[in-house]
Amino acid sequence: TATEGAEFVFDQFEKDVIRVINNYDVLALTRAWNIIKGDKIVFPKKNGSVTAYIVGEGAEITESEMVTGNITIDIYKVATLTELTNELLDDAMTIPELYSLLVEDVAEQVAALREDLVLGGTGSSQPRGITATSGINSISLAATKKVSDVTDANLVDVITKAAKKFKRGNPVWIMSQYTYGKLMALKTTDGYPLYPELRNFSSPSLMGRRVIISDSSKIVQDLATDIALAVSIIFGDMQYFYSVNRKGTT
Repeated sequence: TATEGAEFVFDQFEKDVIRVINNYDVLALTRAWNIIKGDKIVFPKKNGSVTAYIVGEGAEITESEMVTGNITIDIYKVATLTELTNELLDDAMTIPELYSLLVEDVAEQVAALREDLVLGGTGSSQPRGITATSGINSISLAATKKVSDVTDANLVDVITKAAKKFKRGNPVWIMSQYTYGKLMALKTTDGYPLYPELRNFSSPSLMGRRVIISDSSKIVQDLATDIALAVSIIFGDMQYFYSVNRKGTT
């Protein structure tokens, strides 16, 4: 019952769950905005800018004005439901041990779902992810090509054709272990690794930018999902992705 389980639901539980969630690099790099209550939030955005002119002394300046609009963000509840049997509670496991297991399990499942949504959420009855957002530049290989066909020229296209504003801060590469392995195996004509910096396993990088490994199902994860036109690599500054958290993990 709720009263018997109350010892598991308190402020520390929320803090511990969020701490584990923030260990997920993709989520940690996005910009979060916390609100206290409500199921949506509206904030302004710029749709058009003022115009700058060169004018002579005393000359009339043409008037211009900034056009504004707004963005509405809906809040969706993410939930997990589990049960604790009498047998489990009667085991030798202590309450702190059980608490730690619950925190890790709940946080990992919620974080994995949220990471999927950040990368590929459809925006229909769920958050809108990067790959479903208009205005994001997309580089495609030929219709028959897969991750194993990626070349240096393709990666140069990705990094140079990304909108400049998404490279002003701290852009990163996001890919799976599978894609990471394919790039790490690329060799020069004389047999040396094409990207030796990828072999620094503690902090891999590519073309001077950090590489983040993700287990998200929204990007190619293995041979079975390595199909033509599937998303395999994402590049950009994750600070341009906003998520809104409603305060209160219960």
